[in-house]
Amino acid sequence: MKKKMNAARKRKAENPPDPDITEQQAVTEARRLVVNAVPGIVSGVISKAKDGHYLHARMLFDLIGFAVAAPAAQSAIAPIVELLMREMNSAAPDSAPS
Repeated sequence: MKKKMNAARKRKAENPPDPDITEQQAVTEARRLVVNAVPGIVSGVISKAKDGHYLHARMLFDLIGFAVAAPAAQSAIAPIVELLMREMNSAAPDSAPS
């Protein structure tokens, strides 16, 4: 019985690795490929965001510096927590209430 070949094995590499390429050349080529793909990637992410995918929309907003909501500097409950922590850390009274 023949085993099915993995789909990745069936495909021939489009650009086989070049053993003579330097690291700098590899990085330059990778950067060029990514930069050239950006318009298509962004269009795809926009499409997903329009379909209601929150993470896609949020990534786009972060990418362009558009803040959905300003982060709260301090939680409204923080002062209460601080008060309770001070009370818990203060010395225990000599006699317990009855």
